[in-house]
Amino acid sequence: MSDIIELAKALGRPIDTACVLILNMLGVPTKIVGDMLGDQLSYWQWCNRLNIAEKAAKKLRERNIDPRSLPLWFSVPLLRSTGDADDDSIQDLWAELIVSAMSDIGYAHTMFTDILHSMSPPDAVFLDAIIKTNSTGGKFKIEDVVKSTPLTTLQAKLSYQNLKRLGLFDIVGSSLNGLAFEFLLACGYDKGLIDYIIAEQKKRPPAILRV
Repeated sequence: MSDIIELAKALGRPIDTACVLILNMLGVPTKIVGDMLGDQLSYWQWCNRLNIAEKAAKKLRERNIDPRSLPLWFSVPLLRSTGDADDDSIQDLWAELIVSAMSDIGYAHTMFTDILHSMSPPDAVFLDAIIKTNSTGGKFKIEDVVKSTPLTTLQAKLSYQNLKRLGLFDIVGSSLNGLAFEFLLACGYDKGLIDYIIAEQKKRPPAILRV
């Protein structure tokens, strides 16, 4: 308890409020909260990074792609961001991005790391649901995403707004745009599938998505 109290004092924050809030948020005894703000938090982040690296290494072996050095301006932000990714589906996307960058240096762009770092696990579920809907020639709606995924209506709406904020939708917000498709390719989605969805979207008249 003393570690977190000293930290609260140093930061000039209310001691009781700071201690209780952090305890509730982390769900661990206050005895180790101080450590979690240092060593244990770092341990958790490095576990995430190593999990993603192992996934990427396996994919590289399976696809007979030789690992290559990546520019530090890309690899350092990527390494920093992957520390916060503990969800398995998000880790898979990070691993695919690493593989894409090592197979085609054009994918080594901080735009992709920025987008992925700003995505939550529900966002990944939402985006995948859109792809599946479009791959069958359908037009996605929020209510259909909710029916076909574990997401609640609120989660689906917030994910849509976040993905739109990240620039993955067209100006009226009803279809994925070119940036979204480049991002999906960078994250391992099949090019044939993406080309099909692009062709299907072009057939549809523009319409504002209702949320």
